[in-house]
Amino acid sequence: MFVADKIGAPPELLAMSAYYEQVIGSPITFLKALRLFSQNKGYSVDYHTAELSLEMHPLEDDYFPDGVRFSVYVSHAYEAEVIVSYKVFYYYLSKVCTLHLEMHPRDSQEVKKLLSVIKSNLNLN
Repeated sequence: MFVADKIGAPPELLAMSAYYEQVIGSPITFLKALRLFSQNKGYSVDYHTAELSLEMHPLEDDYFPDGVRFSVYVSHAYEAEVIVSYKVFYYYLSKVCTLHLEMHPRDSQEVKKLLSVIKSNLNLN
């Protein structure tokens, strides 16, 4: 997988890598995901989902207390899921942003601003 190799993600983070592979394919999709992450919200595209625990309620059936859940569900043919800490989420998100900026340098200001907001929101300063 292209993104997994580029960001050095281990095989156990396959669902996360697959998610990033999906969203980085379109600059519009990628920036939309970043904007939502900066609002503590997840984003789904083509069977790939990222959910932040901050948007979950403890009484929900699929509640998880901390981090980001990445999942891939392709109509019972393929399923993968992993929950990573906010620190791990931000680490790999930063690497994916670097890849995005290599292809779309004009997005530099917005990407850097959104990453800063995400880092602050997740108390990773």
